[in-house]
Amino acid sequence: MGTDSSGNIYVVSTFAGTSIRKFSPSGSLLWHLKGLSFIDVAVADPSSDGLDLYTKHQHFTMDYNQQPGHEWSWAGMLKNKFKYPTDPYLTLLSGGNSPVALRNIKGRKYLFTTDMYSRSLSIYRIEGETAVPSGMIAPIQPADATAQLANFGVNSWLPGIAPQGSSFIWRDSNGNGNVDADEFSGVTGEETGIWGWDIDDQGNIWQTVEAYQGVREFAMQGVDSAGNLIYDRAHLAVYGVPSPFTQIERVHYDSGNDVMYLSGYTAAHPIAGGMWGQAGTEIARYDNWTKGNRNPRWRITLPYDVAANRTVKAISVAGGCVFASVWQSGLHENVYVYGSGTGAGVGLLTPGPQVGSNMGWVEGSYNLRAFQRANGEYLVFVTDEAWNKILMYRVSAPAAPLQAR
Repeated sequence: MGTDSSGNIYVVSTFAGTSIRKFSPSGSLLWHLKGLSFIDVAVADPSSDGLDLYTKHQHFTMDYNQQPGHEWSWAGMLKNKFKYPTDPYLTLLSGGNSPVALRNIKGRKYLFTTDMYSRSLSIYRIEGETAVPSGMIAPIQPADATAQLANFGVNSWLPGIAPQGSSFIWRDSNGNGNVDADEFSGVTGEETGIWGWDIDDQGNIWQTVEAYQGVREFAMQGVDSAGNLIYDRAHLAVYGVPSPFTQIERVHYDSGNDVMYLSGYTAAHPIAGGMWGQAGTEIARYDNWTKGNRNPRWRITLPYDVAANRTVKAISVAGGCVFASVWQSGLHENVYVYGSGTGAGVGLLTPGPQVGSNMGWVEGSYNLRAFQRANGEYLVFVTDEAWNKILMYRVSAPAAPLQAR
């Protein structure tokens, strides 16, 4: 960037965020400022009880004994564009700008990410401080998709390497962390309207298709010799669209309790005004999902005012709470909280004075993630698109009224 009259050197990097560093004339680091998160969110490593957090390209460690806003420390950069130049984050437009989950499977850590339009799911195996490209499940965009949405898909990704105009499954079978032409399987035709992704504790991938197939599950088939999770279309289960939904947008499966949470549109509360990409008008909970139950335990009617852009964009379930963030978030509303046992409203999270009591829109389908720590405290992470950061709400166990700090 330049120097000053005392010979200090200022260095700026804009890869995976912005970093500004000041060095003395002898090369000693004097200070380091970081602006690391744009249209991003954090997910907690369950094995660390939330002491380790991962964003789309950063690793942070947390000390929750510090004052609010001072809990985090930057631990490492996850991306290595020199060693892994075909990383979907680098080569697919918006290829991984929102983590969906961090899972520990068979002794390894895996980071799952999607883009702001949920157009594909990328899988990374965490090796040290690097997220090594490991796999992808990629539906193509329909022929009538808008140019904006089509650009976010894989229709023409990596010509000469990836299948063109097809849906596919990619796995880094040779273990080099790069995409090679002989590593694709499950190549098929269009799979339109996929907005929902979830990864359960066993590594099974859940997916929602707006069309008749509704809820689908890619059952994880093990880990290969390179450490990649194995998925194939031979083990793809289709569950359909359960009542009362007419169209499903988001999914969360609690494998420990066999509970399914779905959001979308119903006959009672249909989609309106040509709105697309939102979480829908209702959330429903289904107990004993794999045993065949399709009668919801409860239904939540969500805020839905299309004319005012007042719709729910993202949902997340953790512990005893269901969280739902409003697309056009701001001073007066950001995240609605419901009890997962009853579906009853618990409270509303809004940005506090620490951030000027304001925030930007929640733009991505998964720009809200929540985690409950062993002490009962909830960590709720929300994208602040306007001011390039991630808001973290620390929420006590549900009470009336809800307490956040």
